[in-house]
Amino acid sequence: MKNPTSALMLLVVCWARGDLRPPPSECKYASESGEYVLSVSPAKPGAPGTCWAELRSKDTVLWARHLIDNVAPAKAFVADSGQYIVTVDEWSRHSDRAITVYGPRGRLIAVHTMETYGVLRGYIASLPHRFPGTWWDNAIFFFGPKQEHFICRTDWGQTVVLRLWKGDVLDSARLIERGRVETASDLSELLKFADKYSSMWAMRAMNAQDPQQRAAGARIGGQLQIRESVPTLRRLLDDPAWSSLRDSAFVGTKRIFFVRKAAYESLQAMGVDVAAPLLEAFVD
Repeated sequence: MKNPTSALMLLVVCWARGDLRPPPSECKYASESGEYVLSVSPAKPGAPGTCWAELRSKDTVLWARHLIDNVAPAKAFVADSGQYIVTVDEWSRHSDRAITVYGPRGRLIAVHTMETYGVLRGYIASLPHRFPGTWWDNAIFFFGPKQEHFICRTDWGQTVVLRLWKGDVLDSARLIERGRVETASDLSELLKFADKYSSMWAMRAMNAQDPQQRAAGARIGGQLQIRESVPTLRRLLDDPAWSSLRDSAFVGTKRIFFVRKAAYESLQAMGVDVAAPLLEAFVD
């Protein structure tokens, strides 16, 4: 199995908040090696469905087509084989297209809603504990070691494995029910790869400049019980980053120290005895 260290550049942590995103512009998304680059031009104003994409290898256009997005995808990922493109959601808002998979020559392979992708129930359960936002906020996306699977780890700790050439979600029950070529042990190996990759990313993210990444890394540290992260998590208990939230029960604004909160909850999950830091404060 390929060492996940070499795949770290594939990772994108998404923290944009719904309609607060700026108008889309042309974006380029590269594969891990940089061999393949997807250029995405958003739909023209007043002309939904005209989002245009081109996949290139150096100066050669491998394929070009309109994507199925109304405006543009929120994110896109390019397999290092050049065979698959995966797009996430729709720019600036929730859509019925949580995940879309394109294959060789740009062929549309699959379109998943949150329900068929398997994240709807977990997202709903996480709502009381999160700020408003998309299901992919702070999610980790990366390709499997053979570039034939696409893996997502959500911020509530769910791992979703997508088989790219069929576009379907793998789990133990479906493997048995549908008699697929993959075995339960194959899925187990992919999940181990995902945990190792996520652990390595989390250790780096906890020291990132962006506070959303620090919070995401801290959260994964607790979910995966990464004991070597404890000293860093202790340091994050004093993290200055905060987000504001209007509170209807109080005339003013609640300031939430979300990095501290993620670090504190992870330390608790690992059974580390620490005093609770200041997690919330009201300001006029």
